[in-house]
Amino acid sequence: SYTCTDPICEYGQFYPPHCMVNATSQLTHCPEVFFEYPQYNDGYFEALLTNAKMHLTALYLGDRSGDVLRDMAVQGKAAVFYGYHPSAVYSTLNATQISFPQRPKTAGTTSFLRAGEVFGFPRQL
Repeated sequence: SYTCTDPICEYGQFYPPHCMVNATSQLTHCPEVFFEYPQYNDGYFEALLTNAKMHLTALYLGDRSGDVLRDMAVQGKAAVFYGYHPSAVYSTLNATQISFPQRPKTAGTTSFLRAGEVFGFPRQL
């Protein structure tokens, strides 16, 4: 099961409005970015995907994210994910950092919330 039970998620996944085709909620092809928990980012990535009209969805895997990403890497599949560096799990994936706009510093933001980075593998992404 997925970890996003917030009303913004459908079946544990966030779909930006531009990834919806019509009122019957048919989806366009929007690849997934993997996250652990939606609470780690205070809606930052959901807003970024929506406002920048990125054709990506956010899938929240919880504590299973490391296992899922390792399995994908072993199978030779590509993935984009949000993780923390340094990390014993993510450092084994031969991933490269992908730059997105910096999150603005706001009142009450901790260094923990600003420590994550977006990565992709294989390095040829």
